[in-house]
Amino acid sequence: MQLIATTPAERVLLRCVEDPLTGCLEWLGCYSGRGHGQISVGGKMIGTHVVIFESIHGYRPPMVCHSCDNPPCCNGAHLFPGTAKVNTADMWAKKRQGLAVGENHPANRLSREQVIAIDCSLGQGVAVKLLAQQNSVSTSCIYDIKNGKRYKWVFQSDGQPPNHDVS
Repeated sequence: MQLIATTPAERVLLRCVEDPLTGCLEWLGCYSGRGHGQISVGGKMIGTHVVIFESIHGYRPPMVCHSCDNPPCCNGAHLFPGTAKVNTADMWAKKRQGLAVGENHPANRLSREQVIAIDCSLGQGVAVKLLAQQNSVSTSCIYDIKNGKRYKWVFQSDGQPPNHDVS
């Protein structure tokens, strides 16, 4: 016998499977770009966790947050009301911000070793334009390394490169 869902919340729960280790109700349908489950309700795509929260509590807060930090989870016990500010504070408190820094940052063009080599070359008086050409970056990038404005993560804790004044 096939069950027929009559409410959006029932539609969600029929397409979830419980993870016995976490207690999360994992959504098996389509996902948003951020990993949250989605269903169409009245012609609009809505997060499955939002549908469940609203069905349990009777209202829709500005944001529905996950205490389990698992975007596809639809377990009402894992959901709490919040705002972007609350969600960000929760993320930082749990140290799960996942910020890409240093060599892992998508905009990074130079490795730690390249920056150190550039720094050494600057200290030896090698021309900025030549270093830029050799490393396929702009001259402003080399100047920023020289002045401690970029690639601070390579240098000492204060983020400042050694003094490059050639006397």
